[in-house]
Amino acid sequence: MTRPVRLVLVAALMTAFLAGLVAMHAQARRTGTEIVLAMEPVDPRDILLGHYVELVTPLHRLDTRDFDATAEDWEPGDTIFVKVEPGPDGSWQPAAIYRSEAHPALTESAAVLVRGKVHSAYEVPEFTDREVVPEDGGQPYTVPERVEGSEHTVLSVSYNIERYYAGQETALALEAMRNDDRLRLIVSVGPGGNAVIKGLEIDGAAQYESLF
Repeated sequence: MTRPVRLVLVAALMTAFLAGLVAMHAQARRTGTEIVLAMEPVDPRDILLGHYVELVTPLHRLDTRDFDATAEDWEPGDTIFVKVEPGPDGSWQPAAIYRSEAHPALTESAAVLVRGKVHSAYEVPEFTDREVVPEDGGQPYTVPERVEGSEHTVLSVSYNIERYYAGQETALALEAMRNDDRLRLIVSVGPGGNAVIKGLEIDGAAQYESLF
């Protein structure tokens, strides 16, 4: 086989591979369960890949106290399944966390689970205010005091939906909308819990991304 022929075959295989990825992404967007998440975009700049809005949703920081999961020993790299439910304002919120989508507590066949990976797990203590009365008779004041035994685990989780790429002007405009509470993230969740960005909700109107 000559070198030109090999190059043509490699190019064809790469093209087919990329086309397959696009097709799978499109399939996930079409067939998954659509959920809407509140979000907090921050720095819109990526030096190498262009401009983007960094996305932080209620799913990205999970306090184990909120889910009766304080006894779990979570570590970075662990797979986590987050059960989500719609809230009063239409945004979906985390309702429970599991290590497996086959957890015995998951009796609802229609439960929506988002699959993520634990990025970090850190201990956070609680504090209470303690009043201090100066010996010289001065004005009493309060100081924060750590509550013994109150430490609990907080998880930072990633879902591969952390960046929304756009041109610089668009990214800045999206940040401004976020600051005015006008922007939410539309996500499609597949049967295995994999989440893909489907679009944005601006002022309550859905704006879906075009793949082509």
